Amino acid sequence: MSMKLVFNGVLYAAIASASMHGFAADKPGNAAHIAVYASAGEELRHYSLMGKNGSLKLDETLLLPATVQFAVADRAHRHLYVISSNISATNPGDINVLSAFTIDQKSGRLTALGTPVNLKERPIHLTLDREGRFALVAYNKSATLSVHPIEKDGQVGAAVEQQQPVHAGIFTHQVTVMPSNKFVIAAGRGNDATPGRPEDLGTLTTLSYKDGQLSQVSRVEFEPTVGPRHVAYPSKAPLAYVATERGSSIYTYKIADNGQLAEQALFKTSTRDPHLKPDANEGIKKGGVIQLSPNGKFLYVTNRSDETVSEEGRTVFKHGENDVATYALDAKTGEPKLLQHIDSQGVEARTFTVLEDQHLLIVGNQKSGLEKKDGKVVEIKANLAVFNIKRDGTLSFAKKYDINDPSKSLMWVDAYSIGG
Repeated sequence: MSMKLVFNGVLYAAIASASMHGFAADKPGNAAHIAVYASAGEELRHYSLMGKNGSLKLDETLLLPATVQFAVADRAHRHLYVISSNISATNPGDINVLSAFTIDQKSGRLTALGTPVNLKERPIHLTLDREGRFALVAYNKSATLSVHPIEKDGQVGAAVEQQQPVHAGIFTHQVTVMPSNKFVIAAGRGNDATPGRPEDLGTLTTLSYKDGQLSQVSRVEFEPTVGPRHVAYPSKAPLAYVATERGSSIYTYKIADNGQLAEQALFKTSTRDPHLKPDANEGIKKGGVIQLSPNGKFLYVTNRSDETVSEEGRTVFKHGENDVATYALDAKTGEPKLLQHIDSQGVEARTFTVLEDQHLLIVGNQKSGLEKKDGKVVEIKANLAVFNIKRDGTLSFAKKYDINDPSKSLMWVDAYSIGG
């Protein structure tokens, strides 16, 4: 069974979960009402967490105008904001939008709210300010940001005209609002050197932020071959943890008394598994997303590798480092101390979410294809991989849910307590 819905002139398709995908689910127990949202190409999927064993039931699927890139809910979990783009290796992208949805407080189901806002190019990351008044969008191609007002009913508006140009760093990969709500950090990954082109250095750009206006305050340049991807802030310490994509590291910065990042990192910590012995020609190694446990005791970051080789005419992923690294945070200094590396159960763990009350972590492994593992070529699918979080913060694999259509990549996942 399926039905198509039109909201304010934009077509969305809502597809009953019983008609497709075949995800397994246990019977619900006395678990808290947790909604898990994830992407599969242009699909935005809503699951219910069925008890604390990590079982998921697919409740609904919305078909968005283009491939989901990222999404974020407001603090009260009443609205979900989603950025999408149809950019691809062969398509420069002519559909780039920011959409808003209302989250039903009983079921977690989504209803389109207002008209999606057209964006100038592919958006790569999205966040809300600390007061929920504006949505901030990052663009990797033009290395800039846009700021969009959020109305009282949750609708999102066209970009605020900035009083001066916003330069967010080459290949801007993320925008975050610092704890004071007075400054914004843009992570610019930079680019490796190529024949005929020098390296673009990675940067962290700090911008002052007030009433939707941005103004550059400072910029930190990273050393060669290192470029930041994501930043996370603990709730109980004046620190910022920066995961580098280029360089596969965590840089720990103190937040100074003026609310900005200190100029020098306190600690530089590798995210690579010291016991892993990869192939000599493994190729690109990438750090990924970083998140902290809500209790502030642990930090999680992904390592990713999607290098391919040709095997008898087939394109095959090498078995590089695709894992989740777990760190305990020193209670006095905040320094990350390695506890564990665990296989992410897929290729290119682009996002994950931590459900501390449920003692679960859910990884979104982005890509499908063939993988060379232990000398054998096996099929691997994009998937949601569910891990149990132990008392000491380490993880154990529980189960996974495959995306059965290999043409759809899983770019984003998050989970929220609804109706609390």
